[in-house]
Amino acid sequence: MRKHLKKNIVLIFVIALLLLIAFFSANEYKTWRSQTINTAKNNIAQCKNEYKNIKEKKEWCDSILSEGIPPEPDTITVFFDILCNYGFRNVQPFAPIFIIIVALWQFHKELKSGFIKYIILRKKYNEYIIETIIKSWKYALIFPSILLFIFLISFMLSGHFDINKTLNAYPWHFYLDEKYINIIPQFLIVYILNIILHSIYWINLGFIMAKKSRNIIVTLISTYIIYIIITMIGEVVIGGYVLTLWLGFKGASFYFLLGSIWSYESIGSLVLMIIYSMSLALISFLILLKLYRKKEEVIIENEKQF
Repeated sequence: MRKHLKKNIVLIFVIALLLLIAFFSANEYKTWRSQTINTAKNNIAQCKNEYKNIKEKKEWCDSILSEGIPPEPDTITVFFDILCNYGFRNVQPFAPIFIIIVALWQFHKELKSGFIKYIILRKKYNEYIIETIIKSWKYALIFPSILLFIFLISFMLSGHFDINKTLNAYPWHFYLDEKYINIIPQFLIVYILNIILHSIYWINLGFIMAKKSRNIIVTLISTYIIYIIITMIGEVVIGGYVLTLWLGFKGASFYFLLGSIWSYESIGSLVLMIIYSMSLALISFLILLKLYRKKEEVIIENEKQF
């Protein structure tokens, strides 16, 4: 039991941290909601009592009394509110780091300690590399699991899925393009799939950078820098110049933003988002396979560091 806990200590820490942040973000939303209701109740009470016969307050009070207590937003809106407006939004830019450190922790130790040489005595090198990479992809389910936790909390806070009720009460307070309102189940499937594909892409980048980095910290920092550079190139060069200016595809740069997989406010096509995510995962995987294809090169490269 102790050995199992020690082996998975990084995974346990990351999941516990993300759950804690998600819980506090939900609590922040709950506090805001309570304050909103209390303010509305106080305004209504004032209009019914001390402002009842004051002409200067009549127009304001008519508006307050007609609106009444603001209704609870639907579960989807609460979900994205917690995700994008409170503490959890600070996790999103650094999401790759959480996934990479968990996915690479064991492999990095085996590679940098030289233990890989003993492993490949028992199994073929290519078999070991492919098996390790594919097994690491299971950690792409970390964020979907955390999002499911947030979704369940959102339902507990909201209690309903009436999006039209939210739109009528808060027409400015919606994070999705209205075209997705009638296809919420399909949208959520694509949403989770994109998170998984991007997580696989982050893991692949981590493996790519791990080949020559000296320790896990260097791997994390270098991978994150490369991730930012690739994202900026995608947003500015591919999205801004090639697709938007040259090919006339308006809004293309939104697909390449750091937060594009978390909030779909400016995303016009789910199909294009899937294609983009699949491309990142596939291309990074092919580059990864190419870099690790030669056993001798990988072993010699890491022996240089000691």
